[in-house]
Amino acid sequence: MFCKDSFVMYDKDFIKRNDLPDKLLLVMAYLRIYCAKNGCVGTSINLICEKIGYKPNRNKGKINSQIIDALKWLKARNFISLATNLDEVVNNNCFFIEINNDPNIYDLNDNYVILTESEFDKITKSNNDKKRNKQNLLKVFLNIKKYMSFDKHNLSYCYPSHITLCRDCNISSTGVINNIIDELKHIGLLYTYNSGRYKDHKGNIKYTNNFYALEKDILKPKMCDEIIKNYYLSLGVTISEFI
Repeated sequence: MFCKDSFVMYDKDFIKRNDLPDKLLLVMAYLRIYCAKNGCVGTSINLICEKIGYKPNRNKGKINSQIIDALKWLKARNFISLATNLDEVVNNNCFFIEINNDPNIYDLNDNYVILTESEFDKITKSNNDKKRNKQNLLKVFLNIKKYMSFDKHNLSYCYPSHITLCRDCNISSTGVINNIIDELKHIGLLYTYNSGRYKDHKGNIKYTNNFYALEKDILKPKMCDEIIKNYYLSLGVTISEFI
């Protein structure tokens, strides 16, 4: 059993690291969301595969071994405890994982971004033709969401550049970032707005940064246009009009 309002807290600097095992962020979300009140999870490697959106595959280097590597990473740092020898685990066999309290990778006081259970479900249950890595979907989503303010008195939106997102997500191509953003929009996690193009002081035509929001109808064009003009003005770029 798990609460329908379950969520995961990730450290904002942690999700930018480029040395994390593949699928680690997904496995962390699964453990936190599906754990009982005592912090224990009864599971199997195949079940974790399915819950993070993959079909089990026992071939070397594929999803089952990626999950085992992620669990080993957490265990080596004492974030989880388990009696099972992960090198001998049988993929269908049930075993128990306990989330440790000291250190607790989920217990954060500040500088964190939240992933809700419904957001996790949308990412893991998404079906895309290009078989996009769901960890990349999660990483880009979290690294966009971390720039948003969730003060109840303000609208929640942000406008990081593609270059910033490439750096934070350790993705080299802005085209890949664009494709992932399109997928996040398709599954209903992101809404975007772009004011269009402008000329810089050298006469070069460039696109403005995208605006991002988690809810529909927040990104009013007139509001966004004024905000992005002021943002570029602070960088020394005057935009009289958009092309």
